[in-house]
Amino acid sequence: MNFRIFELSAIAVILLLLVVSIMVKGDVLYIGLWYYLAVPLTLTGLCALFRPAPLFLLGVNIAITLSLISYLSINWFSPRPEGMLGLGHLLSLPGALTGALAAAAVARYRHMTGLLALLFSGIAGTGGGFLVAQLVVCNTIFYCGRASWFL
Repeated sequence: MNFRIFELSAIAVILLLLVVSIMVKGDVLYIGLWYYLAVPLTLTGLCALFRPAPLFLLGVNIAITLSLISYLSINWFSPRPEGMLGLGHLLSLPGALTGALAAAAVARYRHMTGLLALLFSGIAGTGGGFLVAQLVVCNTIFYCGRASWFL
């Protein structure tokens, strides 16, 4: 089985589900539909430059899509939506990129061959980098509403 074709198909399905859910529920981050496609595709494309093993890019895409869904759900289910919440997500993206690239380097250096290990390293690297950046951004220079965790 060609895992690259499976990986790219899964990424396309994930992005399609994200866009459909935003079109049904509404863009509550007020940043435009382009952002929900540009962020995962850009992050996946930048990680693809390092030619990671199969399923790593799927893990990166799952993590960044989960970050978008978590930010969307804050405003979808809030009685008073935050207007600048999308900016907190945008300012946390450099951490996601750093974590994803670090995880790609570790996966390449350690010669990871297990598909689940590659998938979870993509999720952990991207998600971990995003969470660290969010903790720094949303607790020091910017208030992210319910996404701010007070330490």
